[in-house]
Amino acid sequence: MELDVLLLAAGFGRRLEPLTRQIPKALLPIYGTPLLDIQIDRLLDSAPHGLAVRRVVVNGHHLAEHVRRHITEHPRHEDLTFSFEEEILGTGGAIAQARGTLRSDVVAVINADTLFPLDLPEVVASHRQTGCLATMVLARSRLWPNVRAEGNRVTEIAIGRRLPRALTFTGCHILSQALIARLPRGGFHDIRDTYARLIAEGSLGAYVAAAGTPLLDVGTPARYLEAHRLCRGETARNWGLDPARIEERAAGFGFIDRNARVAAGARVRDSVVLAGAHLGPRAVLERAILGPGVAIDGACRNLMVTTDGSVDISEEEGTAA
Repeated sequence: MELDVLLLAAGFGRRLEPLTRQIPKALLPIYGTPLLDIQIDRLLDSAPHGLAVRRVVVNGHHLAEHVRRHITEHPRHEDLTFSFEEEILGTGGAIAQARGTLRSDVVAVINADTLFPLDLPEVVASHRQTGCLATMVLARSRLWPNVRAEGNRVTEIAIGRRLPRALTFTGCHILSQALIARLPRGGFHDIRDTYARLIAEGSLGAYVAAAGTPLLDVGTPARYLEAHRLCRGETARNWGLDPARIEERAAGFGFIDRNARVAAGARVRDSVVLAGAHLGPRAVLERAILGPGVAIDGACRNLMVTTDGSVDISEEEGTAA
């Protein structure tokens, strides 16, 4: 079974600002491995599980040169293609623009910032069995339940609001070429507009992951920290990380990049310190995120700090899914 994949990495990452003014969200690392690389490696290593991913296309707009350079220098660059968007095109517009490189009979479209242990061969098989033009992969999660399904069909997508007893979209869709051919080209297109028509036709499929399947949307500072809490030890395999390659270097959970400077006496707990940050001997970090170039020599709690400003890291309902 062969498959082409579009990884969506063009967004501004507004909820993670000001950090994402320096680093594209898709390149934020989890224990030193960028989100984009977690996705790429998991996809390109899927052949032993019955699926051969031929091509991974990555779109980019915000800080696009960072993403383009990362792909060009990636060890697996021969299997990667970059799709530059001069303007944000939305999911539908991004798919339409990349259609020339998405040639498999069905295509997977995946949010680069969503970690989910996806059984792609099973999802693709389900999509083909239903005969639907598109299939949304859904989970039972508290993150953002706004999709209703009956059996293997989506019946409602609520925009901007949660629904009781609803499902959460995991950030993965499977699309047939017949649907891709219908998408308008040359501008912004919200895929939900097309999906509303498919719902009316009864041709928007639903694949619901087994209960308890973990889902993490790395979209806010709290969820970025949560990703590090969840990716510890053997549970890292759920997200496509190799536990043997994870070096925490912090108390509790968290990560200190090898290219950060940490003075003797500094204390770090439940925090992430990115490359280029500097901790003085009196630094005490608890539930903090430090961006590149930041210097701290005192207490820093419940804060994300960058050279462009800082924000509180608030607890969020549904951070863990």
